[in-house]
Amino acid sequence: MGMGNLSENPVYRSFDADADGTVSTTELEAGLASLLGEHDADGNGALSPDEFSTLFAQVTRSMAERPFAMLDADQDGEISAEEMAFPAQMMARMRLMHVNDAATEAE
Repeated sequence: MGMGNLSENPVYRSFDADADGTVSTTELEAGLASLLGEHDADGNGALSPDEFSTLFAQVTRSMAERPFAMLDADQDGEISAEEMAFPAQMMARMRLMHVNDAATEAE
């Protein structure tokens, strides 16, 4: 599944009305209907792009928590410019190591 393990998502887990650890088709349908009702701000029975964006942000929020925590090295609840640059710095180091490894193998 492209968005990771859906069963780990708090919104999806909230659909488990009987708390048996699985989401039945009935529970899924009820949960999705509830989300539609909650995010259908104009009450027309459908989601506009803005309404869907709000829903999507809610559903995917948990997916951002782990990467955020990984970048927030000092755990102050904010990602500084230095912390934001860290992945690029690590990529550059890995590329340099790869270039050095390739040069060593060629010798």
